[in-house]
Amino acid sequence: MHIFGNIHLKSPERELFNKIAIESLNFIKAPCAIIINSEASHGRNMIELIHFNLQSDYDYFLNFEEDHFCVLQDKAIFDSIMRKAMEFNVDVVRISFHSIELACANAAPAIYEDELVKIIRMTPEHFQKFCIPFKRFYLGTNCIFKAGYAKRFFSRIGQRPHDYELRHYQSDMEYTLLVPKVEILRPIDDDHGAENTCCLKNPTELFTQLYNKYKKQ
Repeated sequence: MHIFGNIHLKSPERELFNKIAIESLNFIKAPCAIIINSEASHGRNMIELIHFNLQSDYDYFLNFEEDHFCVLQDKAIFDSIMRKAMEFNVDVVRISFHSIELACANAAPAIYEDELVKIIRMTPEHFQKFCIPFKRFYLGTNCIFKAGYAKRFFSRIGQRPHDYELRHYQSDMEYTLLVPKVEILRPIDDDHGAENTCCLKNPTELFTQLYNKYKKQ
């Protein structure tokens, strides 16, 4: 498990969020490589990070973004989720906007489900069910990726992270998805349509501690 990031910090607020978000991931104890304010394309940087740090297409990495805070601090639970991802050859683990992901996963048929995870093959039919009750993109970037799938995902033409999001189903990008039933990341300043779910409106004790710590610096 690695943590990769390719981010732009264009304001003091973003720099503050970045410090908080990085420290929230310390419990994973994973190698971390983050590119800051690069002028190269997002995809090119991500491919280079994968190539130079991962040995197998079956390795996983967390795509770090500075405005998402890790509320989960239990490594045993995190490791259990990732073991299920490896067991079922999962391509993508959606790890933010937790309440939205759970609501959308509810109607989609599962390959496997237990008290901790739900695993879904994102076929056109299953994706259609996944868009209830929230209209969703087929795939965003707030995820843990398997290296082999990520190479295809980030090899497409684009400059910024949002350029790589898939709005609609694409047969060449079909993937196996894991939706955790515990919250892993929480957006810091974006409710994303689910009212009062971001950290600034619904902070954890750790978020408040880190926010106050770095705000004073």
